[in-house]
Amino acid sequence: MIKKNIPVAGFTLIELSIVLLIISLIAGGVATGRSLIRSAKIVDVIDDINQYQTAVKAFELEYNGLPGDLLNAAEYWPGQTHSGNGDGDIGDSVIGNTEAYYIGEDSTFFEHLSLANLTDGAYIGNGQWTIGTNLPKTSIENNTFKPYFNSRKNLFLMGDKYDLTYNNFLVYEKTGDGDNAISPNDAYRIDLKLDDGLPGVGNFTVSTRIVDKDTKELCAKSHTSVDMPTTKYDISHSQSKCDVVFPL
Repeated sequence: MIKKNIPVAGFTLIELSIVLLIISLIAGGVATGRSLIRSAKIVDVIDDINQYQTAVKAFELEYNGLPGDLLNAAEYWPGQTHSGNGDGDIGDSVIGNTEAYYIGEDSTFFEHLSLANLTDGAYIGNGQWTIGTNLPKTSIENNTFKPYFNSRKNLFLMGDKYDLTYNNFLVYEKTGDGDNAISPNDAYRIDLKLDDGLPGVGNFTVSTRIVDKDTKELCAKSHTSVDMPTTKYDISHSQSKCDVVFPL
């Protein structure tokens, strides 16, 4: 029996072009989808910042004190929280203790807002820094808002300390040592929406904490006291190198 050579059909150049076009469209769609999702999360962060600033102002008007620092909080909500010392600073002053942790004004900050029905979620000021317990969950995984107080009122950040032109502030940060919340590009986009687009001045600033000790890659292009008023975001980096800081 004579075997016939049956030609094997292959892709034509047109068919290959169509396949490559489809692959590129799918890849482009995935990239676009990711970008849209990220943009939506950044919008959520902006909404959160506006919400907390408004909530703190409303709390102060209603109770004549700041959340966490409120002198008579235990009288408003007996058995549910601790009172602060009423000095106007949402600091880490010890106002109570558990078996393993001290309870400070900063750890009851969101608890007071929650008891006043000024924020979503229920928080317990138990001295543990845990998302969902006394820190809020946000749209970006493992990121949260944490209250701080600084009495020095100097610069925005030198080294690893927050030296701001305002005392009480919230920091949008990632839980875990040495980590940062968002990229310089994301921080820049938020800053443009809320302030002046500059990382070192205004009512919205960022931490320029060094992430890579070898390359010295920063959120901003400089973190010296001389350059801080004019420095810009280092948007060449796509990795998370910024914590965002805003006043209360």
